[in-house]
Amino acid sequence: MKSLHLIVTGNVEQGYFLAWVYDHAVVLGLNGWVRRIETGRAELLAQGNDGGLEKLKVLLKQGGPATGILDVKAAWIDYDTVYDGFEMR
Repeated sequence: MKSLHLIVTGNVEQGYFLAWVYDHAVVLGLNGWVRRIETGRAELLAQGNDGGLEKLKVLLKQGGPATGILDVKAAWIDYDTVYDGFEMR
């Protein structure tokens, strides 16, 4: 399945960043997950329609409340696992 893999760098340590991503992903009808991977970085894997995935990418680049997003790296990938729903890890 076509998926979007993203690494977000910035002020992502606070729990509200993961919740913010989760809320937007659910509203956009996306499946996948988001998690913090190290200080100042979060990783996402999102699956869904192209419009929803592009919108999520734009929202991340704009940043959520008090996130201070410095960089968003995004890559389209083929991913064998198909997720049902979106989760915070």
